[in-house]
Amino acid sequence: GDIRGSPFGIRVISAADESANDLNGSVLRRKIESFVSEVKDTILESTSGLRKAVSKDDRRSLVTVKETVRSVLQQVEKWDTHIEEYKSALLYFKKKCIKFPSLEKMLKDLEATKESWNL
Repeated sequence: GDIRGSPFGIRVISAADESANDLNGSVLRRKIESFVSEVKDTILESTSGLRKAVSKDDRRSLVTVKETVRSVLQQVEKWDTHIEEYKSALLYFKKKCIKFPSLEKMLKDLEATKESWNL
């Protein structure tokens, strides 16, 4: 659940090894890696859909491009919020010198994801 007075929330997996549920454990690391991968896939999908040429008489292609634009706009706030949430967690770990595997790489990935998302 939520941590009072904090922007972070905790979710534990009862069947997991106790160390995996640490704040800096593998559950959070996998969650961030999965999120970055999901956003990258969405960006690739969206940009390919937006790059399609639409001729004047082709309504079907126009509708497809407009649907892609609508989908992107519907996801912007969600992605931005998650990017900032995970970035905050990683910066907290960095500031407190908490050991977190691939911390610098994950920060770079999140920043690159954010830049890519700003289409």
